[in-house]
Amino acid sequence: TVSGSRDCVQALLEAGADPCRVTEDGDSCIGQAAQNGHQELLQLYVEKSKGSPQLKGQLDRVSRCTWSCLGSTEMGRL
Repeated sequence: TVSGSRDCVQALLEAGADPCRVTEDGDSCIGQAAQNGHQELLQLYVEKSKGSPQLKGQLDRVSRCTWSCLGSTEMGRL
């Protein structure tokens, strides 16, 4: 996520990576993408996670300020 490499992320998601999975520190791909301003990756993670019971919890962790700074309305549509 830090590098923002869409192709790499896409390959990992296609291989079954779970963007809602949380580390021991409470971090996730969704949180890292939001924190680092990777709007395209954030949208990709959210798309891949639709229907996941963990998605709402992940989005709740992403502050409204972050969503606003990214110019995303995705949060309001979920």
